Amino acid sequence: MLWLSFEAKKWLNKVRVSNALDKYPHQLSGGMRQRVVIAIALACGPELVIADEPTTALDVTIQAQILDLMKSLQRDLGMSIILITHDLGVIAETCDEVCVMYAGRVVERGDAKELFANPRHAYTQGLLSSIPRLNGVPKSRLTTIDGMVPALNELRPGCRFCPRSERDYEPHHLEVRPDFVEISSGHWVEACPVCT
Repeated sequence: MLWLSFEAKKWLNKVRVSNALDKYPHQLSGGMRQRVVIAIALACGPELVIADEPTTALDVTIQAQILDLMKSLQRDLGMSIILITHDLGVIAETCDEVCVMYAGRVVERGDAKELFANPRHAYTQGLLSSIPRLNGVPKSRLTTIDGMVPALNELRPGCRFCPRSERDYEPHHLEVRPDFVEISSGHWVEACPVCT
């Protein structure tokens, strides 16, 4: 038990919540609970951490602190992090490489700066155009992607985004899976002739 307590304190100190060891979860803030979860993930010394929505339900200030903590731990411990998130701002600020997924399939992958500057797939373009702009028209409607993600029993072998792309497509586009091609150095896209 003393060893467990020592190890727990060591990792809680690394994530800057050393006072959490003697508290129940309901006594901790959302940010403190997230730090405890990070400490648990790091306790076995992984080379790779998969962080699934690590900043969900945190306010912007705490979100920034958690992301800074993850970056410093990544650097200090020499590990890699796969960050799964819907927050494009978090991606732009923290990620080196991005994979954009739609309906269980990677539709575009590349360097974060390149992908944000030059999105090639219609889904990536739709996601980026949905971000409100500071120089946009005040009180204007936000851009959305119409339609719904297909249910699992409705998934087609071909391009899964064609029906929502608001572009003309033929039935065969839904039947033949497009190749995943490199369009520039390190920038890959599912090469649907409708969506790219």
